[in-house]
Amino acid sequence: MADALASQLAGSQAALVLAFADHRLDLRHLGAVLERTVEAPFVGGATTGVISSHARWPRGPGGDPQPEPEPRAVAVALSRAWFRVGLGVARDLGHNAVASARAATHQAACSLKIAPALLDPARHVALSLFDGRCGQEESFCVGSAGAAPQLRFVGGVPWAPAGAANLVVGSEGLRDAGVVVVLESARAFRTVSSVHVEPSPVRCVVTQSHGRRILELDGFPAASRYRKLLAELGAPELPIEQLFARYPLAMYLRGTPYIRSIRAAHGEVLEVTSAISSGQVLRLMCAADLVGATAKDFALAEQALGSIELLLAFSCISRRRDAASRLLEASMAALDARYPVVGFDSHGEQTGMVLVNHTLSGLAIGGI
Repeated sequence: MADALASQLAGSQAALVLAFADHRLDLRHLGAVLERTVEAPFVGGATTGVISSHARWPRGPGGDPQPEPEPRAVAVALSRAWFRVGLGVARDLGHNAVASARAATHQAACSLKIAPALLDPARHVALSLFDGRCGQEESFCVGSAGAAPQLRFVGGVPWAPAGAANLVVGSEGLRDAGVVVVLESARAFRTVSSVHVEPSPVRCVVTQSHGRRILELDGFPAASRYRKLLAELGAPELPIEQLFARYPLAMYLRGTPYIRSIRAAHGEVLEVTSAISSGQVLRLMCAADLVGATAKDFALAEQALGSIELLLAFSCISRRRDAASRLLEASMAALDARYPVVGFDSHGEQTGMVLVNHTLSGLAIGGI
């Protein structure tokens, strides 16, 4: 597979090679082969779901999304004719994530010989990949985007089972780390953010939490209270795990909802994918038109650019789970096939300084 990808990208005069691969593959070997063959820096993420124009959306028993029988990888080369690339690595996020992420943005900007404050949002945009097992995703977003607040930042969290490296730069597997890529583009580009959930009238208060675990809602055990709120909404009578993707929670800041996906239930404890604090007022959200909302946001980007040459997509795993539970995989695959999409199922998405969930965070690059 590494040789096959390398042969397709050979001679591309790349400024950067981005790759996303099933976690069952050796991403470090893939990086070594591509970096050597293409003669360009390599950044890759190990993932449980690869997104591309030709990817399928397999479903297992009960509607849960399943990995494809054969592991896949996608790679894209950004040509030196159109792009300059600055690369920065944030290591040891568990020690001081904000400072480390900020330093990575500085490193990426300085490799372009530009001070971070002088990066031009009309010509520059930042991509990020960061390890979701370190528990510091929110701090990474704050530090990386805070170092150049005038820029658009989009990114995602590759996720691999314990033992595999989520992130690879060159042939080096990184843990507890993040990568900031600053692109200087001669082509027009547009960041894309797509959310398909809508607020319900039901609200609740987090009365006890710890990190990413909700212990109590409205003074009651969290899982039981969540089930009761679902009943008030008239949710289908399905196992609770099959309803998480359809009914996430959201906190509102200045009128803007920030979705908090529910990852799992452990007894009465709800595990969410972003940090939560006691005292926060949450609104129960309802999944709406996933296919229609995504198609609309893709079309808006296409209209603004005239045409799309590449669409990098960091799409929340909860979107795939929602598609699976509502049998929308074929429709989503058909939508992806209409665009040159490359990306992965993310376990958290960066939009500016904020970590979000249930969101597609992406970058559309226009044609000549």
